[in-house]
Amino acid sequence: MQAVFSQADGKTGLTIQFTGVDDPSLVGVFMIQDDFFRYVNTEFASLLGYRAEELIDRCLLRDVVDPSDWFGVARVVQQVQTGASRALQASFTGRGKNGCCTPVFEAFFHCVDDQSGRSLLGMVHDVTANQKLARYLEQIRHSETKTIHALARICEKRDPYTYGHQERVSDLAVAIARDLGLDERRLEGLALGARIHDIGKIYIPSEILNRPGRLTPAEYQIIKTHSEVGFEIVKDIDFPWPIGDIILQHHERMDGSGYPKGLKGEEIIFEARILAVADTVEAMSAHRPYRPAVGLMSAMNLIKLESGRLYDPDVVETCLKLFAEGRLGDKHFPAQLGAVASASS
Repeated sequence: MQAVFSQADGKTGLTIQFTGVDDPSLVGVFMIQDDFFRYVNTEFASLLGYRAEELIDRCLLRDVVDPSDWFGVARVVQQVQTGASRALQASFTGRGKNGCCTPVFEAFFHCVDDQSGRSLLGMVHDVTANQKLARYLEQIRHSETKTIHALARICEKRDPYTYGHQERVSDLAVAIARDLGLDERRLEGLALGARIHDIGKIYIPSEILNRPGRLTPAEYQIIKTHSEVGFEIVKDIDFPWPIGDIILQHHERMDGSGYPKGLKGEEIIFEARILAVADTVEAMSAHRPYRPAVGLMSAMNLIKLESGRLYDPDVVETCLKLFAEGRLGDKHFPAQLGAVASASS
């Protein structure tokens, strides 16, 4: 797949071309600039009865959204485009090629700024296709822990690598937090939040999520939406812990260089600061379908180098100590613990 920014003859705008992919994703993806479609993936077009190329240069409101939902969608689009909110969710009934109403869509709209101007990234999910899943989640809503495990299983079905990553990050984050003195109730919330911190990636097309090689700017913008999408998924579930904020803030950094809101220091909840370190260490030390493991020693060196700038220094110190003292066991890092301990002694 290749995504490039370019300008079409006679008009200024964003043109994104994806090649070499049959687009098997179950998530509809589109890009809008100046109210018109500039990129549409096959799944989104097929949900409406179109071929992808038939939607290019068509208008979202006029051609795709049922008139009964124009006002609500227009309000959300305006808020995102004007910068009042970087990402918002809206539900609407689609209007297919034949003019008939299509199933109800749940859409996440995200603002993307690049060299060609401001665009609107949309990711659309067919709500009616997931009523069975919704009923299942409703049945277990009374149990916070079971709900978390159900969401984690959704990740596992969608992407086993993300599921395993979340499980390992959760274990490491809890070990760090316990040594820092968090009480059992907060440890439980952190463990559960970490288990689904990447739940928003279920909306990322699989060909982007697991593609080998370096991401293009357009693909990276799509990946970056996962923390906000994850927050939207869980925000209405009445957890007794700040699960939504843990998910939303786990890519924030101490100096404000993170995303999605550019929070700094104490503005980031402590659980998210712990998760940021655990997430970085596990991601660098584990193999992925699109790259080999960088290594635990490299991860240790990175968090030590960026302590205080990107990562909470107390969290980094505790993480380094746990590995150096061999107190994490060998469940997730069996071949690398000895090297870390030796280098630290």
